[in-house]
Amino acid sequence: MSEGILRQNLGERGEFQRVYLMYLLFETPPQLPDTETMCRKLAESFPEGIEPAGQQDAPENQILFSLPSHLVSYQEGDAPALLLMGTVEPLGQGLIAPIQRTQQWECPESEELLKKARYQLLISDFMAAGLPYLERCEILTRWSEAAVRLFPECLGVWFVSSGKLVTPQQILENPYEDSDRFLLGGMNIRYFAVDGTKDFLVDTLGLYAVGIADVQYHFHDLNPDDVVDHAFRVASYQFAEGQPIENGETVEGFSPKKPGGTDSAQIQWPCSYELSLIQPRRRVLDIQPGRFAAGRRRK
Repeated sequence: MSEGILRQNLGERGEFQRVYLMYLLFETPPQLPDTETMCRKLAESFPEGIEPAGQQDAPENQILFSLPSHLVSYQEGDAPALLLMGTVEPLGQGLIAPIQRTQQWECPESEELLKKARYQLLISDFMAAGLPYLERCEILTRWSEAAVRLFPECLGVWFVSSGKLVTPQQILENPYEDSDRFLLGGMNIRYFAVDGTKDFLVDTLGLYAVGIADVQYHFHDLNPDDVVDHAFRVASYQFAEGQPIENGETVEGFSPKKPGGTDSAQIQWPCSYELSLIQPRRRVLDIQPGRFAAGRRRK
């Protein structure tokens, strides 16, 4: 990974994504199968039903697939959610920012992979933002799995909202269960040392895109690995349960004196919903780790 001091762009905002973007990365341009062949193979991941959509509704040079079992309600009536596939294009120079390249903790081969990547292929949902978010996220998870099976030459999948690179093998061997399966690519956990201090910041990135607040910790004198583990568990709970933690409530913390930072019901860390400290600016659940909290806090 690259090292050094990174400048923030706090003008960058993280907002709910009405179209959720993922890019398959390739070393050489892949050959797209015809629509019927793709639909037949995608049916393995969508056994409840998938069919080619009317291309008159598709953006230019893009392919749509309809999911008739996943209906979105509009004033005019219900309509099926759609999957979208774009065309193969040269890799965009601005697709992956320098700050994002430093945060690929779960993909150690990221730099080597990105050096090989020369082409990109967009996959996304379309007109699916009105679905219950867990249903939408399950569709997106299955879409990424189906896509890497469809294109075995794919080097990796770039999840735009989470700023996370995931290999096809990781996607096909997803270790998580139930709703957590989306978090493999849909949520990144980032770790930053604050320049000029002994403070650190751990946050999640990606939940904002589907309407759930990310989590954030600004701290000192805790093992960052323990904080990352805590962040995953809190974010997973928030995601699975529809963001039940209220402003001003507490979560169980942990003591650094215990092996692995074991949680303890005796240690409670207060939480508040705030704007994030690190770009993109978005709503986060800021978790204040007691005497290990850093920075100024609201009283």
